[in-house]
Amino acid sequence: MSKLFKNKWFLTLLVLLLAGGGYYGYTRYQQTQEAAQAPAESELKTAKVRRGDLVLYANGSGNLAPAYEVAFGFDTSGEVVEVLVEVGDHVEEGDLLARLDDTDARLRLEQAQRNLRELTSPTALAEAEYELAAAEDNLDEKKGHLIWLVSLGVFNWTERLQQAQAHLAELKAEYGDNPTEEQLEEIKAAERAVKEAEAGLRVSQRYYEDTYIVETFAQTVVNPRTGEEQIVYEYNPDTGQKEPVVYPPSEYEINLAWADYHLAQARLQEAQWYLAALKGEELPPEASGAKLAQLEAARQELEDAQQALADTELHAPVAGTITVLNLAVGQHVTNTTNVVTIADTDHPYVDVYLDEIDWDKIAPGYEAEVTFDAVEDKTYTGKVVRVDPALVNESGTMLVHGLVALDANQSGLRLPIGAAAAVDVIGGKAENVLLVPVEALREISPGQYAVFVLEDGEPTLRMVEVGLKDMFYAEIKSGLEAGEIVTTGLVETEK
Repeated sequence: MSKLFKNKWFLTLLVLLLAGGGYYGYTRYQQTQEAAQAPAESELKTAKVRRGDLVLYANGSGNLAPAYEVAFGFDTSGEVVEVLVEVGDHVEEGDLLARLDDTDARLRLEQAQRNLRELTSPTALAEAEYELAAAEDNLDEKKGHLIWLVSLGVFNWTERLQQAQAHLAELKAEYGDNPTEEQLEEIKAAERAVKEAEAGLRVSQRYYEDTYIVETFAQTVVNPRTGEEQIVYEYNPDTGQKEPVVYPPSEYEINLAWADYHLAQARLQEAQWYLAALKGEELPPEASGAKLAQLEAARQELEDAQQALADTELHAPVAGTITVLNLAVGQHVTNTTNVVTIADTDHPYVDVYLDEIDWDKIAPGYEAEVTFDAVEDKTYTGKVVRVDPALVNESGTMLVHGLVALDANQSGLRLPIGAAAAVDVIGGKAENVLLVPVEALREISPGQYAVFVLEDGEPTLRMVEVGLKDMFYAEIKSGLEAGEIVTTGLVETEK
């Protein structure tokens, strides 16, 4: 379809019969030349090449829509005690709109604050420091007892072996089954550290069995004459020799000592984490402990209580105009119901629907002209900003759906949301261009056109470049000049 704001033309359909088949280009040219030279049974009609405007557009209908629309409600349940807005009010993001009864929420917050104050008071901090010092003393005690039972060498090499084994396991887990050469070297170095620790532990264990046990756990008595402590010996019939009487620690005693030592380590670590948490220091993800959990629970409860109090107030999530308000003082609301709708009416759009045959005549960026039933003799301009990729079903009819953003600063746009509109989407526009009737065009090959131009009263075929074209007129980009006369067959075009 097109809009032409020029003189009216009167058209009569000409059916031009050209012999077909074979040589589509050259043969058709020869035939048209012969037709031009042959005596015509009736006089050819002509048209003058003129300048004018050509607009291609698709008609649609739609409704005024806001740029955005947000429906929302409270995040908690309760009784409404205050409503601060009305329908039609303009609000800014963050504005307070309404309040619920917050009595219970305030009591919960006060209790949470009190509990946390008790856990973080100066007294609580001093107690945590005391517990840390006690945990350090306990660890020293458990470590000393363990070393006495197993010897310093066995203790050191056992810890070193455990650390080396743990490091090797971490590397293998991190690097997987296909480590790089550099990673493989790291794994080999860790394996060497494990073997070194194993060798050191074996040496220490031999010393422990051969020397340390006798020196540490042999039975002794005090010589009454000299006052010296002496080792007690007894005769061994199997060897025929005197041997010291030794009472080494049992495996159970040693395992228990190791367990006490590890427990003391864990308690010291928990005491360190807890004190750091009280001081507000950052903790590693693996931090744990009963007191730490209690402190974190108290802090979380305070956050939850603060949020519960904040949830008794309803604030605007966006700026805009209140279009729906389902609130009244004394009303009970839940956190599952939307009670307010805010829309941006300052930057209106038009939801437009077109017939599916006009699918190719609308695309983002196309200009549009809009008229509203509520405003007479006023045309608004805008641009298509969105076209749905699929057709929509409206009352059983498949339609193209798009969105047109109306240009800013146009007067008279204070219209209600949903106002009915007629939309012309402009698929192409050519202004002050050369125009000829489409009947003057001769398609020589697909996309290639020519016209017969009267030169000295004789029709001469001339190639032309065609631009926009609708059912009635075509834009000529090159090949003709204004005022030239072209033939249109038997069509009377202008007088």
